[in-house]
Amino acid sequence: EREACRRQYQEYTFSKRFGMPEPLAAVLAWCASWYISALMRSMAAIPVYRGTVKIGQTFRQTIAALQAGESVLIFPDVDYTDSSDGIGAIYDGFLLIDRFWRRITQDPLDFVPLRLDTAARRIPAGEAVRFDRSADRKSETVRVKEALRAAINQA
Repeated sequence: EREACRRQYQEYTFSKRFGMPEPLAAVLAWCASWYISALMRSMAAIPVYRGTVKIGQTFRQTIAALQAGESVLIFPDVDYTDSSDGIGAIYDGFLLIDRFWRRITQDPLDFVPLRLDTAARRIPAGEAVRFDRSADRKSETVRVKEALRAAINQA
């Protein structure tokens, strides 16, 4: 959504993150929002409505994409501005996809960790991680999250 994009770039990216004066941030955000929102639509990006009731739309669109046989790429890192080699804390809300997936099929859902290897100029995939559906949901969420984080940080 172009307006949501403009607000994000004006109120955070350009003003707080890059320290631009508000008038300049407003002009740049207006310009960038046209391009960025069109780019996201062309990639069939699924918007994440974190912290709102609209998050259900995110999960419905994700499940629909998975049912259509598409892969869904998720960037779960909490601090995307961190420039260290590895990934730090990651959100675990995306793991609820498994719960929604389970409502429509008993087929397991694979979470495949990907990492960017800039030296080799490739994106290696780690071993798929699955929920053990017979285990406690909370402990499984922690296990899957940490297994994915560890695999992404693997050198």
